[in-house]
Amino acid sequence: MLQFFENTLFGLNRKYYFRNLLIAALFACLVWYLTKYASSHSTVGEIPDVYIIINNTYLVLSTLLYPYAKYAYDSLWEFIFNDSVWAFGGILLLIVLYFRLCFNNVLINLMIE
Repeated sequence: MLQFFENTLFGLNRKYYFRNLLIAALFACLVWYLTKYASSHSTVGEIPDVYIIINNTYLVLSTLLYPYAKYAYDSLWEFIFNDSVWAFGGILLLIVLYFRLCFNNVLINLMIE
């Protein structure tokens, strides 16, 4: 059982884990600061401490679990697309996808009628 937890919690590459943990920590610090700023400068009324504690607990848990979620996302992305290389920019791919969706709907409507 101990081996299971060791492989689960410490199974990621250290470089990958700490890079994603840093990204999550920066985002959490930003949200933490914005929450503190919003609670001190609120014109409507004071935000209850319970909400702030729940928010901060959620931020800490999200920060600690983000590297594992990112690993699962990257694994799924690699499973779906393998080692495909995208030769075009993202904007062009979004435009092509948009036109494909539009023309697919037109073709489906023509088939129905």
